[in-house]
Amino acid sequence: MKSQTKAPRNKTAIETEDFKIYLNDLRHDWLKVLTILGFTLTPVFLLLDYFMIPHEKFLSFTYSRSTITLLLFLQYIFLRKTQASRCTPFHGYFISLLMGLMISWMTYELGGFDSSYYAGLNLVMIAVVILIPWGFDHAVINALIIMGSYFFINTVFPTLYRPDNFINNSYFLSATAIISVSISRVHFQLIRKEFISNRQLNIAKKEQDTIMNAVDEGLFVIHNSGDEFFIGEHQSESVKRILEATNLSGRNFCAVLSSYFPAKKIEEVSEYLEMISSPNIDENMIRDLNPLMRDEATIQHGINSSSRYLEFGFKKITQTHQKNDFLVSIKDVTKEVEMSHQMRQNEIKAEQETQMMLSILHIGPALLQDFMEGVETELTIIDSVLREDKKHADLANAVETIFRSVHSLKGNAALLDLKFLAEQANQFEEKMILLRESENLSWESFLPIAYELATLQVVFEKMKELIKRIRMFQSKGGDAISALSSLPEAITRLSHRIAGETGKKVKIVVQDLNFNGVPNKYAYIFRDILVQLTRNAIIHGIETPEYRLKTGKSENGVISIAMKPDGGNFCICFRDDGRSFDFEAIRKKAVSLGRADETAISKWEPSQLVKLTFEPGFSTSNAATLHAGRGMGMDIIKQRIKNLGGHLTVNFVVGQFTEFKFTVPLGANQE
Repeated sequence: MKSQTKAPRNKTAIETEDFKIYLNDLRHDWLKVLTILGFTLTPVFLLLDYFMIPHEKFLSFTYSRSTITLLLFLQYIFLRKTQASRCTPFHGYFISLLMGLMISWMTYELGGFDSSYYAGLNLVMIAVVILIPWGFDHAVINALIIMGSYFFINTVFPTLYRPDNFINNSYFLSATAIISVSISRVHFQLIRKEFISNRQLNIAKKEQDTIMNAVDEGLFVIHNSGDEFFIGEHQSESVKRILEATNLSGRNFCAVLSSYFPAKKIEEVSEYLEMISSPNIDENMIRDLNPLMRDEATIQHGINSSSRYLEFGFKKITQTHQKNDFLVSIKDVTKEVEMSHQMRQNEIKAEQETQMMLSILHIGPALLQDFMEGVETELTIIDSVLREDKKHADLANAVETIFRSVHSLKGNAALLDLKFLAEQANQFEEKMILLRESENLSWESFLPIAYELATLQVVFEKMKELIKRIRMFQSKGGDAISALSSLPEAITRLSHRIAGETGKKVKIVVQDLNFNGVPNKYAYIFRDILVQLTRNAIIHGIETPEYRLKTGKSENGVISIAMKPDGGNFCICFRDDGRSFDFEAIRKKAVSLGRADETAISKWEPSQLVKLTFEPGFSTSNAATLHAGRGMGMDIIKQRIKNLGGHLTVNFVVGQFTEFKFTVPLGANQE
């Protein structure tokens, strides 16, 4: 008979099996946490029951909660005494069933489908489905168990109820289940990515350890002679391999290192050797001060060079009043460092994806769709400037066109609290500042801008991919909210955020709000204008609470916004009760930019000075931040209104208020 040998499992199968073991261990640990939460919080909610339910039912609820608490405690003891196994998911099912039945029974006691007590099922579902890394199948099963308990109890033991309450409860339980399962899926994928990254790092580390154990690390002795250290006669072969150098005997140690490290680092090495040479210093206590721990070294290969990460160790082996010798070890830790960097990059990427997902979830579908279309438009404008030859003739105008689009994109991202996108756009603006200030501007200067555009496009594509994944889980109620009607709420959130960051207090008053006859296509433009005006009002106009109180104003600055049709036009009035224009600062800025000399500008009328603030690059802020200092906000307002064929008027009284009023024809074409 032919002998049969079992074929070894492939790498993917081993990796999958190892991940299952790791996942079960993780689930087992988190289930213990979940049972602790269960048997501690379940009796605590008796206090809420005491005040919320009829007293004749309190005793029944006490028995129910006590029974569930005892069962959860026994389950926790069982989990403590056992190890993770293939049966681990059933513990989750058990918790879902216990909590689902308990709360469902309470809803039956309090009116069935008409009882609001079912809301507790949402909390249980979020805790069980999201907290434990189930993966899709187990997450769905747990959600169905909880929902099934509710419908089973209230169907088997029917009570009178209103059909609309049944539909409402079913809708919100289903919505909670769908969103929880979606987030659980993303959570599961992030854990899998982390496991694979850690596995790769561990494999790399094991490989490196094997090599280092098989091949001696670089070893040699340095001798102290006066204030200098010289390499001894003998070195291990690994020293020559790592440093790719020969004839090291008798050479000055620091002089040899100068071929691999910068002068600053060599000074630190000299100081460190002098320090550990002292008879009163314990070298183990100052080992962390070693300046050559995983430092990047430049290794020469003839006319070429490469970078490696080297780790040096120093061990004192001889000590007299005249002499100190040290055993020096060298390790090439390049692969380990690179894998650590790669793992950190994976962690950062996972954090960014999680932040991106959580940021997107709070935005209504209509507003999100409008925002995405606006971003795509701005990116297309930037791309067209970089690609079209006719735009290359006027480089200064190309800079301002790109700057305007990036600034608009950043403002709208900040409005929706999409920090990851706003920060990326802010970095883009930093590059545009360098271009604007360049004295020898050429088309080659735009090459870094193409890279920034590509980076921004990558972030945008990730957003679109995430939106595709979560769009089906957005609340249906959000679809009824148009992008225009959500403007006041979005502006209010933005104003409070900027005010909080600048130490100010702001109140938003929206009046005469009427969007009748206004197409949704205007939402992005109107929002862009209001973003710039809100930023400008809080940063430059609204004073600090202390200053306002001293000048007889209330500590809360007031921003009033009115938006309504006016015949065949649409009128927006934006007013703040801040200090208004700082004409002295405007004059100083104009002089510094060479717009006029001090004598001439001192004679300018206020209206002339106000016009300066609408020019690109003109800002009285001393430093650029995420919200101000670029000098593009007012320029964007002017261009937006101009493109719509609208009209802008500015009214102000210094120290009292500033009012921007603009009208646009409802039939205007968006550019």
